[in-house]
Amino acid sequence: MKSLIRKLLFKNLDRQIFFGVSIRNGKIAETAYLKDGHRRIDVSERHNILCERPFCIAVWICGNDLDTIGKRKLELNILRDEKLVVSMTLTIIKKLEQPNGVILVLEIEKLRCHQISLLHQYLLINFFFSNKRHGYKETLIYGGLYSYPRRVIVTSFRNKEYYNIFPMDFQGEYPEINVYLLGLRVSNITVNEIIETKRVVVSSTEEIDSKTMYALGAHHSKTPPEIQSLPFRVSESELLKFPVPEFSSWYREIEITDHFKLGSHMMLVGRILNSKKMHDSRNSLYHIHFFEQLKSGYEIV
Repeated sequence: MKSLIRKLLFKNLDRQIFFGVSIRNGKIAETAYLKDGHRRIDVSERHNILCERPFCIAVWICGNDLDTIGKRKLELNILRDEKLVVSMTLTIIKKLEQPNGVILVLEIEKLRCHQISLLHQYLLINFFFSNKRHGYKETLIYGGLYSYPRRVIVTSFRNKEYYNIFPMDFQGEYPEINVYLLGLRVSNITVNEIIETKRVVVSSTEEIDSKTMYALGAHHSKTPPEIQSLPFRVSESELLKFPVPEFSSWYREIEITDHFKLGSHMMLVGRILNSKKMHDSRNSLYHIHFFEQLKSGYEIV
């Protein structure tokens, strides 16, 4: 009986909340729309997660769409094949004016996932996915936010003899306005040094295995090993001389121009000083939630 229940709940997927998936040429099947009443704006490549407690996202609205946004409360819908996947209600808590538009920081008030039934969601969250760190509501919101695949990057820092390299997906690049946004935990051991020196490098994560990637995740809270002991080679970025993993196909050297504490995470606003493409790559690493992977079928890595 237990095996039958698990098969009904998990289908052919492993029993885990998030999956690392490879998306060819970054062609994401899902789309994201910001709604103000009946009007909607495609923000698929113009939004990213910033903070966990409270859950906050950033959305860049270009000048042409500013007239569409007239309310403090908005909706964000995620669709796949024009079918509603996730709906959420948002409140604007901060506006960052830009030369050609505005970056909105929005807090999530309500969220609903539509891929699977409410009963299916309840059973998965209540008996398998929620824990002491993340209760039912937080687990549900993660299910919604990661129903849109989130690109994984590597963040690098160096200050004299000290260095750090760690992965993250609370991030977003906005090339139209030359802005890079990062959401780093206030408990991250390197975040204060990044703010103080106003420098950081981010790079892509194509040719890396999941074991190595998640081992790097420990560097958020622990001092990394000697750089020579890393399981991959590194080179130096052109301007800042920060370490860049050999598996990265590109990197961005960034100057931090502003920062805001949103709660559990610090929002870092950066200006791209230099971009470098090192080699061609077609596949990128993303994180996606079980709810959406159950339906989307992305290639798991």
